[in-house]
Amino acid sequence: MERGETILKAAERELWEETGLHASHGRIIAISDSAPENNYHVQIGVLFEEWQGEPYPREPEKSSALGFFVLDKLPRPLFVSSRPLLQKYKAGALY
Repeated sequence: MERGETILKAAERELWEETGLHASHGRIIAISDSAPENNYHVQIGVLFEEWQGEPYPREPEKSSALGFFVLDKLPRPLFVSSRPLLQKYKAGALY
């Protein structure tokens, strides 16, 4: 997050910076403390059900491809901090 940003505005900005997609009206779906051995920080999951544009990797040094996947058939390996968020979302737990 940048100074003065809300969580949802930061998520909109990050989505655009990383994928080129424009989205709004997101909602927070999960909050997770990362394990200290994985660079301690708080991870906040935001769900956007509507967006505009075609995704492409705007930061090719960080990812080579983007795609949409069924929740139970995600590619491996997952980003280590994504696992707890996805588990909470699937269980219907915010935190």
